[in-house]
Amino acid sequence: MPRPLPVSDSEQAAIVRALLDQIEIVGGDVPPPPAPGEAAKPRIDDRPVVLSRDTPAACRFREDLLPRRDAGCATPPLATSIVSLYRDDGFMPLKLRRELVLANQTPSQNPDPRDPGIVYRREATSGQRKESSLWPLRDYPNAKAWLMVARAVRTADGTGALIYAQIECGLQCSQGQLYQLQRRGDGWIVVATQVLFVS
Repeated sequence: MPRPLPVSDSEQAAIVRALLDQIEIVGGDVPPPPAPGEAAKPRIDDRPVVLSRDTPAACRFREDLLPRRDAGCATPPLATSIVSLYRDDGFMPLKLRRELVLANQTPSQNPDPRDPGIVYRREATSGQRKESSLWPLRDYPNAKAWLMVARAVRTADGTGALIYAQIECGLQCSQGQLYQLQRRGDGWIVVATQVLFVS
């Protein structure tokens, strides 16, 4: 059974900052032009991203490392998509993808990345009813997207990492992707991405 190596809080915060610096997040509608006498609203690229403190939970594994559905599994397709959708072709090693799922069997909390482009907020409790796919953003009308990320895992030598990120940006506007990163000096760079779903 793989033994995941979750990144530290400081590494997680650095990886989240690297993602937001290096990937394009397209928000929902562009803000309308200002009315006469009003200040211009931020351009779409300048709007902040709302980061959920809560990480998504992947399904647990059976002993043979095949995903299974559990009553407490918040996102049943997540483990299956990360592990089973693509074979181990060396692009994103299957071992690291399995470790990502194992490290995220239950929800945890992301550290605050302390970035001016990020609004850090706890997600609503699971008992609250979602009014629409835009529900996380209704308190943030100037935000371009809601971001939920799993706890990243690193390679044994500490030079590589893998993270899952889910972006909600409006009605019928969401995506889930894997991001493979490599350490460069004091930071991280995205070297590969794999789309798991788009809606």
